[in-house]
Amino acid sequence: MSKRKYYIATSIVVVLFVSAIALADTDTTTPSAINNLSAASITQSSAILSWTSTGDDGTVGTSTSYDLRYSTSLITSANWAGATQVSGEPAPLIAGTGQSMSINGLNPSTTYYFAIETIDEAGNVSGLSNIATATTLVSTDTTAPSTITNLSVSNPTQSSAVLSWTSPGDDGASGIATSYDIRYSTSNITSDNWAGATQVSGEPAPLIAGTGQSMSIDGLNPSTTYYFAIETIDEAGNVSGLSNIASITTLSSQTSTAIPSATLTFSLKVKPQTLNLGSQGNWVTVYLMLSGDAKANNIDMGSLLLNNSLKPDSNFVGIDRNCNITISQNSSGLLLKFSRTGVQNLIGSANGSFILYLTGNIGGQSFVASGAINAVSSGSTNSSGSCCDCTKICNCQNDGFNFPFFGKLGHMKIKSCKD
Repeated sequence: MSKRKYYIATSIVVVLFVSAIALADTDTTTPSAINNLSAASITQSSAILSWTSTGDDGTVGTSTSYDLRYSTSLITSANWAGATQVSGEPAPLIAGTGQSMSINGLNPSTTYYFAIETIDEAGNVSGLSNIATATTLVSTDTTAPSTITNLSVSNPTQSSAVLSWTSPGDDGASGIATSYDIRYSTSNITSDNWAGATQVSGEPAPLIAGTGQSMSIDGLNPSTTYYFAIETIDEAGNVSGLSNIASITTLSSQTSTAIPSATLTFSLKVKPQTLNLGSQGNWVTVYLMLSGDAKANNIDMGSLLLNNSLKPDSNFVGIDRNCNITISQNSSGLLLKFSRTGVQNLIGSANGSFILYLTGNIGGQSFVASGAINAVSSGSTNSSGSCCDCTKICNCQNDGFNFPFFGKLGHMKIKSCKD
């Protein structure tokens, strides 16, 4: 009987001990609210906040973290969640210690409201602090970035296109700007309708003035003409003028745009760039532009195919990097002719922009080169421009030439500038 009483007593002691520990570990006391938050050392883009740390439990101990936020509207408990949260807050120090933090990236001539909450290790959150205010200084930088004048668009697919431009400076054409604002529309963009154009997200950060930059614009619709423009902003909020307007037509959804993979990739220019489906003509001319150390005399001519099906005419000539005809064995490119009817069979009878790709072998390696051609219905004008941006070939359109090329004689009447 005495032995049984001993076990009962032990159980009671254990239960009381565990209960005491559980009560001791329950922390429901929040840190005290900070009541002396202030802002000083204000510049055009920054301010330094200062406060005295509170404790973990009320005004005792050391809390765990701070949540510091700011807004251009007065902060209250109701709109606290919508205020901008600062990153990199300092860790709380023991209660009663002065602390501070610099808030950067603010806009000039703007009034900001700041507030802070304190959190302990149990997740208890203090009340909202007093609200500190600061108005940033007026900017002394009134020089806007230069206007981009060489915006271009290329590589259209059914749903995307690639924009390219040269970065301007922070002040005019020097330095590094802060951000880009890129927009597009299915109507021509002007300063008057700029605000209504679709704004792109994820623009790259500007690089040092004079650097080439690019961005792929996705989510476009097939067979649609888009207009693109860009503005540049510096750290003081100065905005450049509206860039030149670049435009392109996305490819038709009826046409496959899958370009085969290859070891080497070269560029391709197509003439005419716009093919009038109702006009007459015999040839579509393709300019294959090689890169690096690649030379045309190493091309296996029998391997050349346009869109995996159409062979070029047996007459061809070499061209240099400026599209000039050359008889050199080390030509940097080829001028090839393809049957106009054959090309039209490849792209079909629908209006739109279509990808032509040339595949082949050079020096035992596979290569691919692609370019776009626009198709328009009968009666539309041809907007193809000059051949390969070079008139020297076009001016020879009615002459016959003999070119000793690759050790054999190729004879060709160049009529590439006519439909």
